[in-house]
Amino acid sequence: MMHHEDTAAVDQDTRTGWEWARADDWQPPSELDTGIPHTARMYDYYLGGKDNFEADRQAAQAAIAAYPALPLLARTNRQFLGRAVEFAAGRGIRQFVDIGTGIPTVGSTNEVAQRVAPDARVVYVDNDPIVATHARALLAGHPAGHTSVIEADLRDPEAILRHPALGAAIDLSQPVALMLVAVLHFIRDEEGAQQIVRTLREVLAPGSALILSHGSPDFASRESAAEGTRIYRSASAPLVLRPRAGVEPFFGDFEFVGPGLVQLPLWRPTAGHLRTTELPEGLAFDHHAVRYGAATHDIGKVVHPEELSGPGSAHEPAGHALLSARGVPEELARFARTHASWGEPGTTTEDLLVSLADKAWKNQRVRDLEDRVVERLAAATGRERWEAFLALDDLLTRIGEDAPRRLALQAAHPVRTGRN
Repeated sequence: MMHHEDTAAVDQDTRTGWEWARADDWQPPSELDTGIPHTARMYDYYLGGKDNFEADRQAAQAAIAAYPALPLLARTNRQFLGRAVEFAAGRGIRQFVDIGTGIPTVGSTNEVAQRVAPDARVVYVDNDPIVATHARALLAGHPAGHTSVIEADLRDPEAILRHPALGAAIDLSQPVALMLVAVLHFIRDEEGAQQIVRTLREVLAPGSALILSHGSPDFASRESAAEGTRIYRSASAPLVLRPRAGVEPFFGDFEFVGPGLVQLPLWRPTAGHLRTTELPEGLAFDHHAVRYGAATHDIGKVVHPEELSGPGSAHEPAGHALLSARGVPEELARFARTHASWGEPGTTTEDLLVSLADKAWKNQRVRDLEDRVVERLAAATGRERWEAFLALDDLLTRIGEDAPRRLALQAAHPVRTGRN
């Protein structure tokens, strides 16, 4: 039903109806081993949280040294969770089982689901005592029975399904959103990762959803992926990055919701999700040419105003001819003709950026175009492709946020040419 390949997540502190436990009142459970880095507490550190220990911080800092964009990846993952939960709740699902939930923070599953549907029921499952302790404290002010916490391990799905708290809160004869967000990449193949998900998936009623994100090596160099895997060997669970072909089977016969299995920011992005970076420096291009091209590439629509609101490419050669006739140099006039043909041989960085500006102005996302820009950004800056992608995605989201106002203004002021 729903899915996603992994990269990053959120945070912005806006207290809601949670009853937050005072930090100076809280003591770690006696059975807690604080000397071993725990994946949930490392994730909390990436998000800027305080519920972690020295071993967690040291391991997280080593991971960030290898992957500087990890905090951004964590926030992006959290944003995906929010969009997916909102989508499921908006489609009528009222039950959510979030396994590997991590330490609760703003934008958690119950907060999003119950904002859309106050009667939504949420069960959190995690094997870290800190998660259970904090979650129970945070749930103090919520309606009884609407949100529950189970301390259990994903590696034992039958125990989760037999748990009395799950049975009390969740009716498995009705649709459920099963959430495995950024957790399966801590389960080894030899631990039965596919069988674990199959066991959980097979008890779901028709109309249920599987919300899943997963770390992938498809967007990192072999060296970077190996370093990340090495760092997590000392943690409570190893990091098992899987390529797309290794992630798809988790969904079994579930039907993918569009746009399918994609990178996190591309799954039903909204103008409201957080932006945290700008386009990285280091990409050499003619700024003046790009600004000129971005401003004039559609000038041919003055000659063909019907293409302002409808399809057509007649404005492209017309715009080029119009600029050339007025003495505009070819290196600038050409953008009117080339802004829709970024895949042609000899396309320059300037061509790509003008084409990107054309799409961003309308908040249109074109994967092939963005991939080409990402390739050049990564090559010019020395960043991994996924880092360049996330930086570009954040920038395009910010630009696109104001697109409705711009388009409404354009529609309210039609071009008049005097033609019948």
